Amino acid sequence: GVHEYWIVDADQSVIEQYRLRPASGENEANYELVLKAGQGMLHCAVIEGLSFDVAVLFDSAKNLKQIGDWLKA
Repeated sequence: GVHEYWIVDADQSVIEQYRLRPASGENEANYELVLKAGQGMLHCAVIEGLSFDVAVLFDSAKNLKQIGDWLKA
């Protein structure tokens, strides 16, 4: 029942986001790469309203600011 997963490569500062594509016709359900980036916005399909700049994962100052913003909300 995993509908979405991310692979984070901290060495390359890149995240890959995969979403489960449901089975259709003769095709089995499988995962589809929807994002591979070191910058730009990631929009989570599983947690409503969760979106963030990918750079937040790789920059500690941006990370702390983002966490603070989430806690204020």
